[in-house]
Amino acid sequence: MPEEKNNTHRYLAISIGPVCQTIMQARKTRELWAASFLFSKIMKLLIAELNGKVDILSPIKSEIENEELYGAGVYSDRLFALTDNLTERQLEDAKINATSKLAKLVLPDSLEDKLSEAIVFWSKYFRIVHVFETIDASEENVLIALNECLDTLELQPVYFEVEPDINFLIELLDNPYKTKLVEVLIERGSYENLMLSSSLFPSTGEIAALELFQDEEKAYKQLREEAELERKEQQKEQQEDTDEEEDYLDIFYEKLFSKEKSPLYDKAESYHKYFCIVHVDGDSFGELNKGLKDHEAIKDFSKELSKYAAEAAKTINDYGGKPVYIGGDDLVFFTPVRTQQGTVFDLIKALDDKFKDRNKNSDYGTHPTLSFGLTISYYKYPLFEARNLSFDQLFKRAKKLKREDGREKDAIALRLLKHSGSFFECIFGKEDLSYLTGFNSANEAIPEILLS
Repeated sequence: MPEEKNNTHRYLAISIGPVCQTIMQARKTRELWAASFLFSKIMKLLIAELNGKVDILSPIKSEIENEELYGAGVYSDRLFALTDNLTERQLEDAKINATSKLAKLVLPDSLEDKLSEAIVFWSKYFRIVHVFETIDASEENVLIALNECLDTLELQPVYFEVEPDINFLIELLDNPYKTKLVEVLIERGSYENLMLSSSLFPSTGEIAALELFQDEEKAYKQLREEAELERKEQQKEQQEDTDEEEDYLDIFYEKLFSKEKSPLYDKAESYHKYFCIVHVDGDSFGELNKGLKDHEAIKDFSKELSKYAAEAAKTINDYGGKPVYIGGDDLVFFTPVRTQQGTVFDLIKALDDKFKDRNKNSDYGTHPTLSFGLTISYYKYPLFEARNLSFDQLFKRAKKLKREDGREKDAIALRLLKHSGSFFECIFGKEDLSYLTGFNSANEAIPEILLS
């Protein structure tokens, strides 16, 4: 009688936080990007430290290291690996080394002499929790069991016994361009010629008006230069001390919609004052994980998510959007209401179609889908509120959708918030998305409330 195969293995699971607590502190587009990229970067550094010591099951990103990702973070905040000999001491050393390297990357130039303090700060700030578990894969699903362990560990709060003299997170958010993180924004994509030399990540106003720049670059730049010059004169007269790049936008929009002053008056639409934040998350991945029966299946699916991340980053950029985070089935990005390539709904459909193509031949027992949360907000609307509303549209509405035939999720939830404070909300299954795509102008695709 043949000997039964031993399916009992020792596993390592790691979670990095506090993600939500950090993201909540972002008040500008570049801050939201920096806060998000922070976690992707330290996971990448941690994986490098563990390379050769463990067999990583997920995330597997090596295949897209040389892709143009336009600054998007692509490493998730959880890691799963097989390990026979890794000790607690070796793991702690890997955490320390990764954190020390991260501290150096995110330290503003003006604080170079504070590196040792920064390392201490980030060592206390990051919640890098882990668990070693021995699991019989023939009796228990590996990913489900490890995720449950991490869910419990993540409840531990982050706190400082003594308030640090320097909050290096705030320093990073205030000065992301003065750190080595800026190197990943060199590939600026659709916004390369639009942004100021000191602004590598577009503001909400720049995102909103991108279509005008695409249509009439010369006229756009002329209007922008006039607005910037006028704003500088105002600052000089009023003796204001500010270097915010987006300060000129109020004057820019005032000129834009002035028939006498604007070379773009005939092209300007109300939606050019509005920007979009989109949150995306995979549906029913718990069921999908049950179909990942062995280590190779887990790795293969992780590779597919990695490839999709690269495709999604390119697609978002091609449509005039700006990716913030793309962790496979988990995406966050900014986009205009409309560009020359189409509306935000055309972009959503393109991303959804690519995800379906990646997974249509999967043999995991279920075909995963995506749900989307979308906010369309006035360019001056507080970013952190727009971001939270988008998050809520996804998790409190789109992923709660139940159809009469029993199908759930696979939906889009939208909140359109006017400058006046009035708003419009809707939720629909993606089978109805075709009604909002393929239009020649945003006027046909966007509800009347935005155009009035």
